[in-house]
Amino acid sequence: MPQPRPADPNSRPDPDQDLRESPFFVPPQLRPRVVLRFASEEKNLLVSGMLAGGNELANRPAVVDVPVGRGHVVMFATNPMWRHQTQGEFFLLFNAALNYDNLSVGRSEPRGGQGRGATTADEDQ
Repeated sequence: MPQPRPADPNSRPDPDQDLRESPFFVPPQLRPRVVLRFASEEKNLLVSGMLAGGNELANRPAVVDVPVGRGHVVMFATNPMWRHQTQGEFFLLFNAALNYDNLSVGRSEPRGGQGRGATTADEDQ
């Protein structure tokens, strides 16, 4: 049985240790990431036409990337393929589909040396 190491009198306690041991703790590399937000001011949301309830959209996430297992779920606040009326959003959908293997760009690597290609026994099952 391994013996606990004696505490170093010069070390300071980690203030985040209690948070990391919580069952609700989500490591930073697994947290949802806002990729794109709507404009912060309601008057800048609409280029032409009508918009009802623009204040509810202002500064809200438009595209969110969520890592799930070894893949990603990309969520859109609007339907980018809706009746061919959101042509400017087609590129958001195509970008997510064509770059599916690079969606982790900009995220910090997990600690412990497990990079993108590393798997655990649980993931392989």
